[in-house]
Amino acid sequence: SPDLGATGRAALRQAVAMTTSRERPTDRGETAPSPAARLVGREAELRRLRGLIDAARAGRGGALRISGEPGIGKSALLAAVAPADLLCLRATGFEHEIELPFAGVEQLRAGLPEEARGAVDQGAAPLDPAAALGDLADRRAARAPLVILADDVQWRDPSSRMAIAYLARRAPRLGIAVVAVWSRRDSPPEEWPDVPELELRGLDRADALGLAARGGLSAAVAEAL
Repeated sequence: SPDLGATGRAALRQAVAMTTSRERPTDRGETAPSPAARLVGREAELRRLRGLIDAARAGRGGALRISGEPGIGKSALLAAVAPADLLCLRATGFEHEIELPFAGVEQLRAGLPEEARGAVDQGAAPLDPAAALGDLADRRAARAPLVILADDVQWRDPSSRMAIAYLARRAPRLGIAVVAVWSRRDSPPEEWPDVPELELRGLDRADALGLAARGGLSAAVAEAL
């Protein structure tokens, strides 16, 4: 098989990972496969995450932080478990927003019903948005299950990361599900005490070749991954 070098292999891994989250048009109007159906080799991770969300449905909260190298499929995994039948608050970090205080908190707040957004504004001191969100999550979970999905938290400002970690640590008591994704880049993830971690690793050879073929790569190129 051709030797693509480290840079080429990384680029190809990124391209293959993107096939797990890209919608494909259909010729005859068929329903596109669900995000979970497009994942390959992540059955154990899907079971763990679905179990976490099912527990929240039953009022038993929990949290998980997913970490791994860029392009390995963390965001695709997060999208695959997003529940359509529960209140789901989402926040995605962007590198250019890393200096914006509480940008992640505001993203989460924007997903709330209007009356609940007012409760966050009025429920705690302005300098304690994490406590305000925690108080709101406690009250919302008492009425209906609540799920929080936070992607690319490494690009969040420190205050927003602190707020998301605050909710994750208290998720069992609050009865909510919190799943956060941290992309490992130049430095390891910061410590989140008492929050379980799932380190996402590369696919085994058989699953990687199957995913590459699904993405339209030739066998020779797939073997170079």
